[in-house]
Amino acid sequence: MDVLFAVLGFILAILLSSLPGFHINNLLPLKLPEEFMFTYAGAYLVFSVVQAFLFAFLGPAEVSALPYILRIIRQDGIKRTFIVHSLSILLGLLLATFLYTNGMYSLAYTYIKPYLKYILLLVALILPIKSKKPLSYAVIFLVSGLLGLGSLSCVGNKAFLPLFGGMFALAYLWPLAKQNSSEREQGSKKEKTEEGNIKSLKWPKIIASAILGVALGFVATLLPSISSPSVVATVFLPLPLSGYSYVGLIGSTVASEYIYSLHSWNELKKARVGWVRAIKRVSLEGMTLLIISAALAFVLGFFVVERLPQGKEGIKWITLLYMAALSFVNAGFISLFVLAAAWLVGELAVIKKVEKTALLGSIILPTLLLLWHVFL
Repeated sequence: MDVLFAVLGFILAILLSSLPGFHINNLLPLKLPEEFMFTYAGAYLVFSVVQAFLFAFLGPAEVSALPYILRIIRQDGIKRTFIVHSLSILLGLLLATFLYTNGMYSLAYTYIKPYLKYILLLVALILPIKSKKPLSYAVIFLVSGLLGLGSLSCVGNKAFLPLFGGMFALAYLWPLAKQNSSEREQGSKKEKTEEGNIKSLKWPKIIASAILGVALGFVATLLPSISSPSVVATVFLPLPLSGYSYVGLIGSTVASEYIYSLHSWNELKKARVGWVRAIKRVSLEGMTLLIISAALAFVLGFFVVERLPQGKEGIKWITLLYMAALSFVNAGFISLFVLAAAWLVGELAVIKKVEKTALLGSIILPTLLLLWHVFL
């Protein structure tokens, strides 16, 4: 094991994972050593929630949960949210690692494969129906889906970086609608007056939610293009969770997906989470490295998270240049058009105040067309 790269991965994850646009999947084109990816993954899982506190932003996997997490942070502070999120992640990693039996994923996938296109079609129908604005949701779902289809047709899997970077990172950091920005600020002030409403943590409910997240993570890994925990929770839970229970569910779902995706890549060469493509062979040593990295990130964050300075204007330019440069190097000039178009679609979702799961039409629609053999 290359200890130097393992340590470097952990350090860079701590420094970068709390910044918008520095998702672990974006490191895949750099072809970094496995030790680096495992430690970066563990620390990234834990520290990514800090984006909500610093920049009112979360990565693509959790961005739909942003309004709920932001509300809790403003009511009760970042530290308690960080603790619940981190411990749920650690529980999700441990349970998924020790409960999983080799071959379980391939066996489940064999049974479910003939029905995937029907399940995914049902998901695509349920999401707009459960939205507060069904028509706007459906339109943005379709627009993002067409953008995703065109982008994937042009540059293949290399389109994911500019697609998600534009829709989720740039649309939040560079809002094009001034009225919307002021509304965000007013909303923040209003919610901050409610500080102190959450007086105690109900650990039994949080732990139960985290365990449920481990089960949902397995389901999400089986179904292509719906790995977002918010999508899985919306579709498969009859009643929505709230408060810290929701934070626990989101954290453990994302964490367990990392473990299950490693197995799906190892058994079927299906990478439900992009960064696992960098791993040649799944081993207990690698997963242990991931868990240790997450645990160390939690200990570090416990002491420093409240001392972190909130949003810096310069980060917007750093993220823009980073996204543009990495997209260009990875997929060429056309990726800049994809980045700009995705930025506009993401901003449309913000203006229309539609749940951000609508933007996942960019991968759900192309996957549906592929499964149904339409236009492909």
